[in-house]
Amino acid sequence: MIAYSQQQSDSLGSLLEQRRRLRENSQLESSLRSFFQAAWHVIEPETPLCWSWHYALVSEWLELISSGHFKEIYPDQFGLIINLPPRTSKSSLITIVWPVWAWILYPATRFLCASYSDKLAGDHSIKRRNLITSQWFQERFGSRFRLKDDRNRIDHYDNDKTGYHIATSVGGSGTGFGGDICLGDDLLNAQEAFSEAARDSTNRWIDSTFSTRLNQPGNGRLRSRQSTPCRRRSDGASPRAATGEMGTHKSAARG
Repeated sequence: MIAYSQQQSDSLGSLLEQRRRLRENSQLESSLRSFFQAAWHVIEPETPLCWSWHYALVSEWLELISSGHFKEIYPDQFGLIINLPPRTSKSSLITIVWPVWAWILYPATRFLCASYSDKLAGDHSIKRRNLITSQWFQERFGSRFRLKDDRNRIDHYDNDKTGYHIATSVGGSGTGFGGDICLGDDLLNAQEAFSEAARDSTNRWIDSTFSTRLNQPGNGRLRSRQSTPCRRRSDGASPRAATGEMGTHKSAARG
């Protein structure tokens, strides 16, 4: 039998805790799915997460985009469209958690995030920044990057690795900037989804402005996530998504 002093026991306990934390951090940084589950209590402290298989599936696609492998596997596709029913935590995973997670591995990534209104885009931006500055995140990944004091606004903040998150709206001034990843979340107000004029206006903005904001178009990643696609089929049927086509869904593309 081996006897340990209290000091030795405390040191052993501390070492085991450090090893456990290292294993946990390794899992969180290698898996967006795991990071999303673990970070949920930070972004939604009063709402339990009801897990669904679609979180894992969407996470796999976003991981491909973050690493640049999406363009290697699908060289002819401009980006990714993700359509899911309302209230299924699409924005929480794609627009809030994913850009923060991507910065753990790729802190130099520049995100341009757009929504139909400045208020919605700003709300998403605040939640991203709150996650970054949370004690939970800082204890685990605070050494990977830090937010710069001289560029830390609601709609635009930089990190010290040259990455940034910019929040803008359809037609907003933020689209004067570019992004390695352009992320569109609810680019069309759901109440205007049945307005042909509103759909046409939003699609013109996507085609003529948002889709040209990729920093490296040849390697670009343009993604959109939205509850209501805004393109209609030529036969007048209900809107639907088409792989590689930009619309007012949740969509994203990487440059």
